[in-house]
Amino acid sequence: MRTRVSRVRPDRHRESRRGLLMAMPAVAGMITFVFVPFAIATASSFTNQRLVSPVAPRFVGLDNYGRILQDSVFWQALLISAVVTFTLVLVQGGLGLVLALLVNQRLRGVSIARTAYFVPVVTAMPIVAVIWSFVFTPSGLLNGGLSILPGLSEIDIAWLRTTQTALFSVLVVTVWQGVGIQMLFFLGGLQTIPRQLYEAAEIDGAGPGSRFRHVTMPGLRTITALVVITLTIFSFRLFAQIDILTGGGPSGASTTLFYLIFRTGFSEQNIGYASAMIVVLCAIVVGTVIILRRVLPSDED
Repeated sequence: MRTRVSRVRPDRHRESRRGLLMAMPAVAGMITFVFVPFAIATASSFTNQRLVSPVAPRFVGLDNYGRILQDSVFWQALLISAVVTFTLVLVQGGLGLVLALLVNQRLRGVSIARTAYFVPVVTAMPIVAVIWSFVFTPSGLLNGGLSILPGLSEIDIAWLRTTQTALFSVLVVTVWQGVGIQMLFFLGGLQTIPRQLYEAAEIDGAGPGSRFRHVTMPGLRTITALVVITLTIFSFRLFAQIDILTGGGPSGASTTLFYLIFRTGFSEQNIGYASAMIVVLCAIVVGTVIILRRVLPSDED
């Protein structure tokens, strides 16, 4: 018995060492590219540091955070970020589930449909944004298509330069480009649900809606939580499509908090104030994720 125990313990220690060695590159990457930059940003948030300045930065305490409380531009950007997050979670996540349900059917040509839905995901966002910028121009494909409809023969909307439509246009591009990855997540979850559950529900007389409510959705609890959390994190760091399509305009109508931080830090060269906004943004994202993790049901519950 002692010999068997003594053999088991070295094997466990060997496996632990292998696990630590395999995790070291990821841990080193997290420390180098996440924790160290965040620590530097936190330290900079207490100074008046400029991006390029011959004057050494000076400690200003909580002045930058006090300025945030009184900055209407910051709160407008935060509100726009909240709208973007809510819309992407609801629309992109919902469409991803619908597409997953469609391509999960045993029909001819389903593989082609899956590929077609996923192609935008592997296309770089700058390329997608440039292509869609031609669609949204006043003489573009969108206005041309709308002009065909009865009573809309003189459509000439500058979708990216109008306050009411700029953010909507950015959201359309974002949903179109990213819905494929959500479809893939939900499709993987659907294929783990045993067919016997659907057959048993059908024998009991459950219709399609009842089977979806009592079999499909409970089986997708963990995947749904994953999609909501990842979409929330992604939504708060939306940047490329805003920078290319609208530049945050017009009049800040499409300026998210992340884009405001970039503009403050690099265009205005106010690194200290931008760092304070980064710290606040990280606190908001972490707090939101913690709340979602507690609220959303999962298989562990």
